[in-house]
Amino acid sequence: MKILIDECLPAGPKGTLTALGHACQTVRKAGFGSKKNGELLTLAEGQWDVLLTNDRNLKYRQNMTGRSVSILHSPRENESYEGFVASDVSLFRGPSFY
Repeated sequence: MKILIDECLPAGPKGTLTALGHACQTVRKAGFGSKKNGELLTLAEGQWDVLLTNDRNLKYRQNMTGRSVSILHSPRENESYEGFVASDVSLFRGPSFY
């Protein structure tokens, strides 16, 4: 799975996700730094499967109908990325996942 890591997250999850076989890049490294959410989702279309973010309100501000990129929320403070990756990312399905 190709995962784009939002700039509001640390780059740390990239190593964990890559070790599990996912292609990952941060928003900044992908050349999308400082883009607003709608523009970022449009730029990610066709290049990335998932936008990993901690912005839990994004689903209320963006219309995901017809988009091929999905939104996946990062783990909360009391969750580890390893457990999150093992459960949420590996079970990911469909055009939008919240």
